[in-house]
Amino acid sequence: MVPMVASRINHSCVENAAYSFNVGSGMFEVFAARNIALGEEIVLSYADKFMPRATRRESLRKYNFVCTCALCDWTTNYGKVAETRRQRMLKYRVSTICAEGQVGRGQKPTDTTPSGISLAKACEELIKLMNEDDEGPVGMARQYVA
Repeated sequence: MVPMVASRINHSCVENAAYSFNVGSGMFEVFAARNIALGEEIVLSYADKFMPRATRRESLRKYNFVCTCALCDWTTNYGKVAETRRQRMLKYRVSTICAEGQVGRGQKPTDTTPSGISLAKACEELIKLMNEDDEGPVGMARQYVA
């Protein structure tokens, strides 16, 4: 069951809030992912924003709308540049997640991920790209909260 308040938060692929499910309370907890200006709408991403635009849009079809947020708007320079950057993030994100299960089983950060990139290099590149895209460490942390 989705709490009434959480179900009323609109979508943007460039969210300013994130959520997690608290098993103990049985409730979704919504928290700011960055400073939110007075009067600014609080928005969550209903889609995996690291996926290509077409994939995000397809996943949003069940909500009966087409996203027109800054990331999905390819008429702007931000939309074009951000899409390319996020596709690169996905490559490194997949590399780090795949390697994650290997670390602690005799693997070292200098070992390579399934895509042939060292875990340390993949993490470094992902953080660099997230910082360029205003995702920074908070964005990185959000990937592991849910």
